[in-house]
Amino acid sequence: MISFISKEEREIIKRFQIRSAFNVHLSLNIDSINVKNGLALNKLISKGIIVRVTGGAYYLDEQKLMEYNLKSVKWGMSVLLLVLIFIMLFYFYK
Repeated sequence: MISFISKEEREIIKRFQIRSAFNVHLSLNIDSINVKNGLALNKLISKGIIVRVTGGAYYLDEQKLMEYNLKSVKWGMSVLLLVLIFIMLFYFYK
């Protein structure tokens, strides 16, 4: 299943990046960065991009974010390649 990061999810990621919350020691309480505990945050947690630690603090796992972005790019390139193949087949067998 292809899933992309929504605008709201990107905003949450940006808030963690601005505050440099990239590991357990730099984790933040979501209230301190004005992030609601809603669907967008839960989706990022389920993807492993945002990690919850003890005490209710969270941090951004940059490695998971990069892996997720790379996977999305690979899917996009695959779809683009298939479209180009169909266009070429249509053009040559017209």
